[in-house]
Amino acid sequence: MSQTNEEAPFTRDELISIYMEYVTAMDLDDRSQFHFCARYDIAESTFSGYFDDFEQLEQVIWEQLMRISIRTIKSDELYKTFTTEEKILSLQYTFFENLALNHLYIAKNIEEQSSVIHKMKLLKLLKPVYSGFITNEFADSGLPFNTPKLQSINKYRNKSIQEGFWMLLIFLIDFWRKDTSDNFEKTDIAIEKSVKVAMDLVDTSRFMNVFDLGRFLWKERGAYSFKKPK
Repeated sequence: MSQTNEEAPFTRDELISIYMEYVTAMDLDDRSQFHFCARYDIAESTFSGYFDDFEQLEQVIWEQLMRISIRTIKSDELYKTFTTEEKILSLQYTFFENLALNHLYIAKNIEEQSSVIHKMKLLKLLKPVYSGFITNEFADSGLPFNTPKLQSINKYRNKSIQEGFWMLLIFLIDFWRKDTSDNFEKTDIAIEKSVKVAMDLVDTSRFMNVFDLGRFLWKERGAYSFKKPK
């Protein structure tokens, strides 16, 4: 005889695990909160105590996959010796390994979204976690000046980096979803090449070279301005 809900309450992580099993077993049209709770002998009040609805639960799953990936790489004793590029690569590899471990659920979850907007909503809670990681990694690599104008430029630069790496993650998720290579080998290659390109684009020294050129040309603008002949 199964235990009652009062004797064996479900934790949030248990509900997440059960829901992922439920999604892989049931077609979209056959799912409902009532059916889910009845199928697994879960009190509806227990479910509502953790989640508003299935949409929020699915967003939490993606968020947790990213949080777990970040915790995993930071638990490595060598993590603090990694360069920024190595840290980002490590996170990307680990995150997609976690997606692969839950491939049946993740692939079905993505495919069932009716539009790009709905697919993006899945990542609503993941985005601030991932963006926070990216921001922290570049926190000490901004412009070495302390004027209001340069602070404004630096703020814009940091926001651009954050959004750039966010779009990179979206691209990689879509690439992974379509990847049919053994053990997602092509995704690993895509991660390596795309992160390298992204790091080149946000290289502070290269940005400073452009900035220094712009500052020089601004100072010298008078010497090279065109004047009407007398």
